[in-house]
Amino acid sequence: MMKENTNFNEWQDTNKGGFNLQKWVGILLSFWPWFLSCVILALIIGFLYLRYTTPLYNVYARILVQDDKKASLGEGALLQDLGFSQKSNVENEVEIIKSPALMQQVVRNRQLYVRVFTTGNFKNLELYRGRPFHFTFCPFFEDSVGHGWDRYTIRNTGKGFELVANQKTWKGSWGDTIYLPVGRVRIALADNLWKVGEEYTISIESVERTASRFVQQLNASIPNSRLSIINLSLVEIVPERGELVLDELMQVYMKANVDDKNRIADSTMSFIDDRLRIVSAELSGIEKDIEQFKSANDLTDISSQAQMLLSSTSDYSKQIAENEVQLSIINSLEKYLFDPGNSKRIVPQALSGQSSPAFAAILENYNKLQQERERSLMSMSENNPVIQNLDKQLENLRQDLKSHLSSAKRNHTIALNELRQRAGNLTAQIKTVPKKERIYIDFARQ
Repeated sequence: MMKENTNFNEWQDTNKGGFNLQKWVGILLSFWPWFLSCVILALIIGFLYLRYTTPLYNVYARILVQDDKKASLGEGALLQDLGFSQKSNVENEVEIIKSPALMQQVVRNRQLYVRVFTTGNFKNLELYRGRPFHFTFCPFFEDSVGHGWDRYTIRNTGKGFELVANQKTWKGSWGDTIYLPVGRVRIALADNLWKVGEEYTISIESVERTASRFVQQLNASIPNSRLSIINLSLVEIVPERGELVLDELMQVYMKANVDDKNRIADSTMSFIDDRLRIVSAELSGIEKDIEQFKSANDLTDISSQAQMLLSSTSDYSKQIAENEVQLSIINSLEKYLFDPGNSKRIVPQALSGQSSPAFAAILENYNKLQQERERSLMSMSENNPVIQNLDKQLENLRQDLKSHLSSAKRNHTIALNELRQRAGNLTAQIKTVPKKERIYIDFARQ
């Protein structure tokens, strides 16, 4: 220590005359054990961090959705006048993609609730693509998970496998199906390089827990509000599994959209088919009555007086028929709306084009709210304030629809009575026409 102080003093005296590089290098080299120790310690810490820290990977995907709510300016203004605000359909689709219901379907389809680990010295390493065996449920008893049967140890015995859990052992040959408390499982060998006696740990989670973990790791964002594109990213320790999850999620999402559109189409087609059957039956009955009347009374031509009366009453008959058809449609729609069983279903829009523009706009918004409610139920319960708010809006719209139908029904009834009264006045003049011609005119008017 005395020597070091002497050297430092000598350097200090010498340094008075200027900078001495040799003295500086000598001082730094005197501390080389400390520098070397710090470098070695840093390398050891870095190695341990890289060796035993689980890496995380970001998996990305993009999906294009159809924005049905990009309505025209006139339609948007009409809905705003009625007190309804429009929300981008892309934002709704983001919430649907992030819903637990879709992710649970992904987990079930790919059996992602099964995880396989290999035992290490300091940590267990999870395997996915490189599993030496296939562990497939057929089926999986979801209610049995969490009762002490969620972790198993599998060992290669050379001739087959040995599965151990809770001091209970199952043995079998590769390709056999065994019955576990959590379901029926088929175990098959996938890699012949699996050493005899080597063990792996199998962890089985509930579908809800696995889906919740993936939902927390999932991020869905809209890069541009003017585009109908959603960016998906998933943070995952196994990149291959992350790619599989995003791919399956997009497949499940598109299938749900197709099913939703099919339900709407089926509802509309069912309504149209019912109306066509009723109209066809009515037309067939009238045509058969006319045919029987002509055959029974040998009618081939109508007198000039009947021709004039028919031309005078043809307009009224046409208007009466049109009003009767409109009343029939209104009655059918009114019956559909007043049926409590249809309160949560979409109202068919096939014939709404013949109604007033205000009624058509309310009906379109009612159906859109019904679709939004069905999608929201994928991630919410019926007691959720959002669902209750949608139910309240739907009930208000339902009352508006009923009010419009009642007003239209009243107007058509008044017009129909007036037309029938005028047609009755003309019918009284037909008494001078032979009875057969008058009956034929009645049939023609129907």
